Amino acid sequence: MTTKGQVTIPKSVRQMLGIKIGDKVYFDKVFPQKKQVTIRLVPKDSVGQLYGSLKSKGKFTSLKDARKSYGKTLAKKYNLR
Repeated sequence: MTTKGQVTIPKSVRQMLGIKIGDKVYFDKVFPQKKQVTIRLVPKDSVGQLYGSLKSKGKFTSLKDARKSYGKTLAKKYNLR
């Protein structure tokens, strides 16, 4: 564990899970009593896979347009410039 809270995943575990440089993992389940945690590999295009799965009032031609519009909505909500 580093001072930034980073951990090193051993090479043998990375190989078993197929984790490569640039991949992202997340801590899925934490078992404090046993001092254990489950880690999972984040799918490559997890955000892109969700595109179009939720209903929206707005009609967007691309994911880029949707993000831009949502960014403006958040900026207005939190009084950001």
